[in-house]
Amino acid sequence: MKRIIIADDDAMVLRSVVRVLKPLSLDIATASDGTIALAMAIENPPALLITDGEMRKMHGPELIRELRKVPATTNIPVIMCSGNSNLEEIATTLGVPFFSKGRGLPKDLISLVQQALG
Repeated sequence: MKRIIIADDDAMVLRSVVRVLKPLSLDIATASDGTIALAMAIENPPALLITDGEMRKMHGPELIRELRKVPATTNIPVIMCSGNSNLEEIATTLGVPFFSKGRGLPKDLISLVQQALG
């Protein structure tokens, strides 16, 4: 079973994303901010990280930059979610090929996760 981490500072969004991805039979861990997600990823690198672009502690782009500095987490695929179009450009600059505008529709998020996990 593939393990993924979902990082978002909105508990309702976390629950919603977990519910949407449940049919994929993944081992899903959640983090309420980027600093927690980073620590979790370093301790036990996931097959995929889904992150909100803007969080109170450590925004998505900063989380991705930090992940890329650690050898064990350098190649973790990332999906960034945000309604901020500027963050889509930043995600592309950071080498993140998967971006979901807003929270994405369930089928769109499932499709992105399947693509990211290969």
